[in-house]
Amino acid sequence: MARARCLAYADDFEMLDRLMFADRSGKSGKAGKRAVPFGAAGVARRICAGCPVRRDCLEYSLDLEGASHWAVSWDAKRGRVLVREVTPEVDGMWGGILKEERRSTRDLPRQERLAALEAIFEAESAKVLLPSERVA
Repeated sequence: MARARCLAYADDFEMLDRLMFADRSGKSGKAGKRAVPFGAAGVARRICAGCPVRRDCLEYSLDLEGASHWAVSWDAKRGRVLVREVTPEVDGMWGGILKEERRSTRDLPRQERLAALEAIFEAESAKVLLPSERVA
């Protein structure tokens, strides 16, 4: 996933956390601060829309579900990097899909789930993409 568009923000942990780990309202997961005026989730979805590995990222998030793993994020309040164990339900935006959207499809067989998540992505990204932008 070295070609992932979100890695452009890898040097700025706080921005990456605010964009890719925001909830539907646009508030970042831990701090609850609005990252951008029209919602971090919308910005993150726009980043994902043009990503060459978006589908791989989405599939990876489904593979991670149920398996505990470690995540790195920036704690702006304390001014340090945090390493934490992430719950089996994977947090954040993965492949243009929020945790809540993945949760809504978790009872479907994998292929049906991927198709449903792709439909959600297309519908949600249409709300934030400019007419000239194409979905990857």
